[in-house]
Amino acid sequence: MASNAGTYVKLYVNVEDHASITCPKCNDVKVANVKRYHGSRKPLKIQCRCGWIFHGILETRKFYRKYVKFPGSYTKAGSRNDGLMVVENLSMSGIGFRTRVQQPIQAGDILTAKFGLDNKPRTEIAKDIVVKIAIRQITGSLIGAEFCDINAFCKELAGYLRPN
Repeated sequence: MASNAGTYVKLYVNVEDHASITCPKCNDVKVANVKRYHGSRKPLKIQCRCGWIFHGILETRKFYRKYVKFPGSYTKAGSRNDGLMVVENLSMSGIGFRTRVQQPIQAGDILTAKFGLDNKPRTEIAKDIVVKIAIRQITGSLIGAEFCDINAFCKELAGYLRPN
């Protein structure tokens, strides 16, 4: 049996607890019920019909997350703290971005994020967000935040975030 212990693939779980598993060696695809592994953070050891052994990591996000790279800005509610950011990922429920300089941003802070999508009409988005995680780094901060109006449907984001 061939093996590559360093091979990890993401397994996207749908609402019926099924995941499509694609072998990185032969590209064979299998759909499997992964309900019994729900909540597990451990990689699953998978053996393909071709004999290749690899690991899969379950991705159970409620919303598809798109990895992007475009500029934006943010303002901290009730203060004059604002700055430039680079949006790195986006979903219907939240945003991940990097600040260009270190800022006193912490979990629980409310910010207004403004950015333009990189689509054809260059749709401008301005949303209030609540910071869930803030990691200070030498060159700035890495911020993970959730949209405050998570139940409000945003058709511009929905159209932009359709998986390819």
